[in-house]
Amino acid sequence: MAKGTDVDARSQTFGVESSKEMIAKLRWEIDQAKQRKYLEESSFCGMNIAWTAYHVLDWIAAELTAAGRWKDAIASLGLTLKDNCSTDDGRRALQDFAINRSPYMQAAEQIANASKHRDRRAQNFDYGVVTSNSHPDVRIVVSGKGSLHGSSIPYFGEALLQWLTDFMDQIGLPTK
Repeated sequence: MAKGTDVDARSQTFGVESSKEMIAKLRWEIDQAKQRKYLEESSFCGMNIAWTAYHVLDWIAAELTAAGRWKDAIASLGLTLKDNCSTDDGRRALQDFAINRSPYMQAAEQIANASKHRDRRAQNFDYGVVTSNSHPDVRIVVSGKGSLHGSSIPYFGEALLQWLTDFMDQIGLPTK
């Protein structure tokens, strides 16, 4: 197998098969955040919601590639990509689109990558995204473009869910 070749890894996802099911997972995580009782649970919920929401974009990119639907998706979003773009090129374009269109997706990207890697390259670290667990309800603060201040974890999750479902509707992927 050539270096950089993608393989379908859904055999390692506990039966989750599609971006639609990842949206269902996000809904479940939001429900968990609403039921949380302890501060530590809120922190875990926030990380999980951000991680899932941001990585739905990877699933969308894979589905667009598998279905040969990049041209339609690109046209509906007003993006420009080369005709022979790779899944990675498309995924990066979707991520950039999401981050630049939604402060919630901007925060999700920062939280997802910080929680996955712990350390970030300085050029990828946005000092305007801050999470705090010193409040009874964990908060997310994003300053700068499209600010959201003091967003609770369930509200953050609901905003991400709404943005992603609107996005998927726009490019013709089912969410329910």
